[in-house]
Amino acid sequence: MVRLRDIASATGLSINTVSRALNGKPDVSPETRQHVLRTATRLGYRPNVVARNLRRQTSHTLGVVVPDFVNPFFAAVVQGIEAEARQRGYNIVLCNTSEDERLEAEALNILVEQRVAGILLTPVRTDARAVSELCGGPIPVVLIARDCPGLGLAAVLNDDAAGAYLAVEHLCSRGRSRILFVTAPFSNWSSLERYKGYSEALERQGVALVPERVIQVNPTSDAAYTTVKTALEDGVDFDAVFAFSDFVAIGVLRALKEANISVPDDVSVVGYDDIDIAGMLETPLTTVGVAKRRLGQEAARILIDRLADSDAGGAPGRVVLSPQLIVRDSV
Repeated sequence: MVRLRDIASATGLSINTVSRALNGKPDVSPETRQHVLRTATRLGYRPNVVARNLRRQTSHTLGVVVPDFVNPFFAAVVQGIEAEARQRGYNIVLCNTSEDERLEAEALNILVEQRVAGILLTPVRTDARAVSELCGGPIPVVLIARDCPGLGLAAVLNDDAAGAYLAVEHLCSRGRSRILFVTAPFSNWSSLERYKGYSEALERQGVALVPERVIQVNPTSDAAYTTVKTALEDGVDFDAVFAFSDFVAIGVLRALKEANISVPDDVSVVGYDDIDIAGMLETPLTTVGVAKRRLGQEAARILIDRLADSDAGGAPGRVVLSPQLIVRDSV
């Protein structure tokens, strides 16, 4: 690796002069700066960004922490973040937590050590200790898609309760009343909000809420597949499934197909998120549409605006996006 001392030796200048030339300091003549830059390019010098950030105590890098790289929902959110960040002159560092609070804490610690300018985070839990420890610190945090009530952090959210209400109301309007809700653990803010919408819609339709029809699982396709297979084996009675996400719904559809249960004739299925593949399935999936890229863009905008005006007062930025029902063939 080419170091400052190598450039100093090649130019016959001091290390201090080389450093000041590379960093654009005003007390270096244009001729000297050009000489240093040409030599640095010829030698293949690349600045040590981490060391520079440590000296400056900041960077033009945003940390992004999401629960699942594989889920297309978060891929679209990150695309929105990256587009806004690039336009505003920022880079991103992406971390995955796999819905594991321990991995989330490790990721946040690494980003703090790297002196990122700010952090965009989809928290694993509503009461994440590692997140609360960042509050009031020098690195601003904006939450995406999930909230941590009580921490007073800026957030860009989907109206999950309203989205769930749309899904369950639609199922009831098509004659379904025994609706299985396959959801993430209630430590997940989105799961709690969607449960609220599910409960309210059943109540408004005069349908009893049966606890056995609310199943909390790790929100992956494989976990949902296993859960629905077990529910069928245990004789849980349902004529529809509202899935926490389209990713979860894919596992539900697989389990139903293996059991020779027709969708939508025997059991209707509604997902959430409207990922690209939802409309390409063997039975195109009715789902709740979410503006995924906009979630990321709005969150990055709020964070970068805050970095540009660190003395700005007032309440943290908060944006809540409205979902829409996307009707296809699975109901």
